[in-house]
Amino acid sequence: MIKTFLILVLGAALLVAGVVTRPSERSAAAFLSDGRQPAAAAPQSMGETIRDAIVKSAGPLRDGVPDGYEFKDRVLWVDVYRDGRPAYTGVLSHWFKLDPPKADAGKSDSKLAAR
Repeated sequence: MIKTFLILVLGAALLVAGVVTRPSERSAAAFLSDGRQPAAAAPQSMGETIRDAIVKSAGPLRDGVPDGYEFKDRVLWVDVYRDGRPAYTGVLSHWFKLDPPKADAGKSDSKLAAR
């Protein structure tokens, strides 16, 4: 019983950490313009942190992501799309570049299907 309780508490803490630390649209704009991970901001109070997590991308920014990119906010992560395909994923205050699928990836699948 205690083990189950601890697993639930730790799982809930992990979910809260994911929601609170997902990158914002402002972070995406800085990353796309500079190509670097934005520096960490000064620590905030717990109330400000919770408010920011809830309304992280509630309204569009005037200086949002550059033209050609689209910002989509998920609950635990964010995606930045370019040409209708995900180009970057932001999770736990970090940005990850998503590599496009290789052009010959479909060819190798058809060779396997022919065997």
